[in-house]
Amino acid sequence: MLFLTTYGFCQETLIEVRLYNTTKFFVRKRVTHPQAIAVVNDQSDMHLTIKKFVDPKTGKKIKDQQIPWAIEYADNKYLNMSYAGPFKTSNLFVKFTLTDRWSIVTIPENATKQVKNAGSQAYGALSADLYQNSRGWLDEKGVKHKIIYLDTYDIFKKGKNGPSNDSFRFLTYAILNKLLPKENGTKNAKEMSLEEVISTFDKLNQF
Repeated sequence: MLFLTTYGFCQETLIEVRLYNTTKFFVRKRVTHPQAIAVVNDQSDMHLTIKKFVDPKTGKKIKDQQIPWAIEYADNKYLNMSYAGPFKTSNLFVKFTLTDRWSIVTIPENATKQVKNAGSQAYGALSADLYQNSRGWLDEKGVKHKIIYLDTYDIFKKGKNGPSNDSFRFLTYAILNKLLPKENGTKNAKEMSLEEVISTFDKLNQF
């Protein structure tokens, strides 16, 4: 479901989404709101910038929750970037590359400015420096990608009284090397392509 509304010079798109309040709900595939309307300020193939969520029955803003950990739209799931390392931007949602025990989001160097600048808007030069200097992997077209990752099972190791949400972290060569299966041979994380990294996480999710 998609609607388009215009207020003066400001055009907003209304889309129907499903909300996941927390990491735990997301992992358990428990939808918090099966039908919600997201008021979208801008979007691309990989992101949605959302002003607010509205109850379609009342037309009023949904207030019975915090901003959701993730949302689902058009069969794709999007991470709330306030749970993405240094980005911490609550109105920005970026499409997952993989969703399972090991969930990842890949951010290309040619991403839209809304995605690339999210960190610097929130935390200034420190966050921008973290993004620029974090490691990356080239895809088959030669575009470099940053990767943020999360072992979603970690949150359940903290007990019933532990936090309901967990945050993604930048993937480094050292961390990826620890995750690589022994049969990977002599190739190390630095030598891998983006597609090989994604394939590695996909295989990890099969265990």
